[in-house]
Amino acid sequence: MDPGAGGEKPMILAGLLLLSGWGWAALAEKGKPTLWQAVVGAVASCGGWFLLLALIGVRWKPWLAVLPLLVGLTLTISRAGTLGRALRSRPGHAVAAVLALAVFSQLPAWGWDFRYQWGLKAKVFAAFGGIDGVWLANPEVAFANPHYPPLWPTLLAFGMHLGNSAEEAAGIWTALLRVGLAGAGWSLAFRGQLWQRWLAWALGLLAPVLFRPFFSGYAEPLLALLLASAVVATASELGPSTLALWVLFSLLGLAKGEGLLWLACLGAAGWRRWEKSQRLAFLLALLPALGWSLWASRTVPGRGVAELAWERLVPRVLQLPSALLQAGPEACLAVLAFGLAVFASWGHTPLAKASFWFFLGLALVYVAGPHPLPWWLANSLQRVLAVPVPALLASGLVCGKPMAPAPRGESAA
Repeated sequence: MDPGAGGEKPMILAGLLLLSGWGWAALAEKGKPTLWQAVVGAVASCGGWFLLLALIGVRWKPWLAVLPLLVGLTLTISRAGTLGRALRSRPGHAVAAVLALAVFSQLPAWGWDFRYQWGLKAKVFAAFGGIDGVWLANPEVAFANPHYPPLWPTLLAFGMHLGNSAEEAAGIWTALLRVGLAGAGWSLAFRGQLWQRWLAWALGLLAPVLFRPFFSGYAEPLLALLLASAVVATASELGPSTLALWVLFSLLGLAKGEGLLWLACLGAAGWRRWEKSQRLAFLLALLPALGWSLWASRTVPGRGVAELAWERLVPRVLQLPSALLQAGPEACLAVLAFGLAVFASWGHTPLAKASFWFFLGLALVYVAGPHPLPWWLANSLQRVLAVPVPALLASGLVCGKPMAPAPRGESAA
């Protein structure tokens, strides 16, 4: 089967990915995984497998794409009783997840950055059978931001090797990410009332900026899911194993350019409350993202140069307010929504403090970067700031109670 030649219906593949991810998550969790853990399990097994193959120089093939699916489904079948109990404990979640996958997996991606960055790289990776370093190093493709981390186009290429186009693969994965983010929202608001949990679910499933049609096929939903999942995992007294947490942190750092900054901000906000195993997983998870960044800095051209000279920084800092106004109402509303979400969740989740540090780091990136501020803010600010908002609002819904995810024995799936 050639990549992108057509094959399984999107709904069928989305369901198989979710079931396979549940099996992998059950192996890691030694219990009943939640929905967000099942989706992260699919991302980790499929994306991590293809990245590992690329690292050791093995070309991707359709049968290699089928392998992690088969293993995950076998693990699911071996834990059929546990899966049945999980479904019976939250039948509403199962029905909502099936309906969401049935609807959203049918929406192929078409956003601008998808066509000229993420989708383009996925097509090149799928045709090459791996991460094509020669193509990424070509100055003529600098417009595609070849230095961005490879996880999202790798996931798309995985879907292409199962017989889908890049557009269909993006729709399938985005549907799964919606369901996973909804499940993470439920876990973040688990100590709240039932209506608060369902509202948190809806915020994750329908986050307006993350899933805006204009942004279809973008990597922000993947980053949002991994960020929310990392917060749930590190806050739980019954969190995942050190290995599973390392995988989750590593995926976060490889999800997008801001992933490494988010990883650093989470570490700064949660280091004191983390256990030694969590700190170890965090430090080891920096290695994949730093390794990619080092390779990209030495190999990939066209990144632009950050300038930290005072004579340039000060004028650009002073220009920020006017540049934000010039960027338009959507950018201004993004800052307002981000600020309100941080305020609403302050004291309920370490993500609020991490988001504050991220905002400061993002401002430094903007003022030190090579692009004109009004254009840059207009084209990126709203979706970059939208990433933590579903998790922040889900945490903030539980007023007066510290954030706590679902206990392991009581599934939110």
